[in-house]
Amino acid sequence: MFTARQIAEYVLTLSNPEIGELTSNLKLQKLLYYVQGVHLAAFDSSLFEEEIVAWNYGPVVESVYQDFKVFNSGAIFIPYSKEKDVLTKDKKDFIDSVYS
Repeated sequence: MFTARQIAEYVLTLSNPEIGELTSNLKLQKLLYYVQGVHLAAFDSSLFEEEIVAWNYGPVVESVYQDFKVFNSGAIFIPYSKEKDVLTKDKKDFIDSVYS
């Protein structure tokens, strides 16, 4: 199992700023919710270990929210690091399909 931060970092690589497709913390939280929910439905297991809680504006993984709250409501930009890339190709393909 992975951490929500690991999944979030990969999800952030899927944004395409060249066409105006940016990811805010709000969008990231919703994507984590969808990825976790679809994974639970498809495989009967969690993709990441952290709990998703209900906040006023939607589902939130609190640790990920705290990590990226410095971006406020703007787009999140973090450099991609191959050293931190721990996801398997299968998991990346799965996340890609949910993202699209």
